[in-house]
Amino acid sequence: MPTGSEFAFNGDFVIEDDFERAVSLLINSTQQQQQSKRRELGENIFSKVPQERLVEYFIALFKYTQENHKLTAYTIKNEIKLQHVVAQSFFSWMLALMFSKKNDKKKRKSLTVTDSMKDVDENGTDPMTDAESTCSSDISCPFDFTEEEKAEIIRTIGSTEFPSYLKILNLAMKALSVPPIKVIKIIKELADAGQASFSSLLSILSETVFNTLSLWEDLLPQCILLGKVNANQIESYASPLSEEKRNHTRQILLNAELIWQQSIERYTEMYRKYTHREGKPEPPFDVFRNNLLELMSDLRQQNPQGKFIDAGMAIGIIKSSLVKRFKKGEVNDEQILDLIYHVLQARPSIKNTVVKLLEKNHNQLGMANMIKKFDPRRGTLPNPHFPDVSLHEASNPQYLSLPKEIGVKFVDKPNQLKVLKFDLSKSESSNYPYVGLDTEWSPYLVRPRASVLQVALRDIVYLIDMDACSGTQELEDFLNALFDNDKLIKIGFKFTEDLQQLRGCSPRCTGLYRPKNLICIQSLFNDLVRVSKKEVGSLAGLLKPSNVPFEPDPGIAQLQAELDDPDFVDENPFRTNEMKSALLRDLQERDKLRKSEMDNGIAQHDIKFMGLSAVCVRVLGKSLDKSEQCSVWNRRPLRVSQMRYAALDAYCMLMLMDRFIDWCEEKKLDLQKLISSQPPTKIAFPLFFSIM
Repeated sequence: MPTGSEFAFNGDFVIEDDFERAVSLLINSTQQQQQSKRRELGENIFSKVPQERLVEYFIALFKYTQENHKLTAYTIKNEIKLQHVVAQSFFSWMLALMFSKKNDKKKRKSLTVTDSMKDVDENGTDPMTDAESTCSSDISCPFDFTEEEKAEIIRTIGSTEFPSYLKILNLAMKALSVPPIKVIKIIKELADAGQASFSSLLSILSETVFNTLSLWEDLLPQCILLGKVNANQIESYASPLSEEKRNHTRQILLNAELIWQQSIERYTEMYRKYTHREGKPEPPFDVFRNNLLELMSDLRQQNPQGKFIDAGMAIGIIKSSLVKRFKKGEVNDEQILDLIYHVLQARPSIKNTVVKLLEKNHNQLGMANMIKKFDPRRGTLPNPHFPDVSLHEASNPQYLSLPKEIGVKFVDKPNQLKVLKFDLSKSESSNYPYVGLDTEWSPYLVRPRASVLQVALRDIVYLIDMDACSGTQELEDFLNALFDNDKLIKIGFKFTEDLQQLRGCSPRCTGLYRPKNLICIQSLFNDLVRVSKKEVGSLAGLLKPSNVPFEPDPGIAQLQAELDDPDFVDENPFRTNEMKSALLRDLQERDKLRKSEMDNGIAQHDIKFMGLSAVCVRVLGKSLDKSEQCSVWNRRPLRVSQMRYAALDAYCMLMLMDRFIDWCEEKKLDLQKLISSQPPTKIAFPLFFSIM
């Protein structure tokens, strides 16, 4: 445990005198626009503060950045202000210390101090968002804060508006090691006093770490009166409720729709009754009414086509895609232009920003000139030249390819789905009842829905145009025939979100809420490895050596250089030479184990963090080409490379299953027992399912 003396300045520490230093660090950090530096920023600001003054200092600095007129006008991006960065950096720094402390106790061998200062650990999880890892009983808040001090921090956060995507209340809960039920109690007390922020109320309503617990009855009215709530947040809140409470939730929403929006007077009456706030209601009546109408329409699935994302998110998608093209070489010029043209047609206001990104960030003057000449107001989009590719040949030898004997058929008429139903009936009565599944949707819609459904059978992959078939009785019948059939074994990869996208195309299809015999290939792989280790003793013959070159942990060279330099002074007081030596030994041992596993086996714990491409590497010896993952899936016609990507994403499920079948037959393992033991997929019906 760090002591106060490790944090203190020489002499007396005056909180207000340190604000200039802290604000300077904050502004310099935000100008760099590096979110990954939040933890480092937190260390630079707060590690100099005596521990006994830390809570007082955080709250004072937070309020200073919140109330100083010059600082409140300082907006970084996406509505983030300096006070938000203060909270992010404070809690992120505490979480880093929390994991350092856990490592010191040797209760988490795979995580070190150097790991904890990264954004994610080697398994791809982020301690800021991994509730299971941060709420475990063997780690706790790194400082001896009293319960009242922790509560005061939660009150400070809970009474302040934050962008909802920051999930700051969840982050504070983990960093302070406060149980969710206590956070709920504090926010309710703030709500009763009319002081809870809309963002904190919305967090309690919509985040599963909170809404699976007991909540107060007025929470839903408070949320819909104070701001914009979307249908997904309401469904998340209602999902764990009993049928009696779901009926009550429906009644609240119907009352709001029928009564609360009748007049300004009625809205003001309800606002003061439920929110416990006096004065003029905020938001204004017309904004509340529009929010409510949109919410109820979405809950009834009356807006099936998703709206386009806002300009900020559109720029973000283009930024990340440009990095994939010009920094990583993962996509080609035609794919980038295809995406940019479609985005600019919906968001023409960002055209100049895109041109600047191409010119200044990537020095792509030729492509920038093409965008300058593009008029987003035209009804038709330019058609970039796409290179000739084959459906059955990979773009690179390291990638998996679709077997040449497998056909691919694009289905764009609802009546063609009857042929698919016939093929499904043949499969269910055969000795190969397996169906590979995947869906694709465009990344730039607020409420996206599936644009393509891929259905892979033994000798053919069907690519179903969901945009053409959406809302038809033929599609509903086909989806029910597929998902409500327990004789067909449907194989996908973490298919829950795919089901949600499919429900956007056929909201009345009951099979999409209670799919039968739908299994996740990752989960099946995990169970097969576990059983094979136990009953066979070796995975030789099941796994292929990883095709990813082994790279030593860079922390080894860094630690070794620091230990070898007698003049090196570490600014981090926790990183003593003794600790560095211990960390170096741990990293070296872990590298030996990691290299051995890449060649001969696999760590059971790693499987749940593996993507579909990683599973293919270890079982089939090649990875998937993911260059089309975020492409324009509602364009017609699809490019051949898109069709190749979509078909293989579904058919690789069958290729993996074939390897599992061969392995189990050779080793006399019961694959059907493993399949039948997979957890069922069960999703709550929408609140207004019966009256949509």
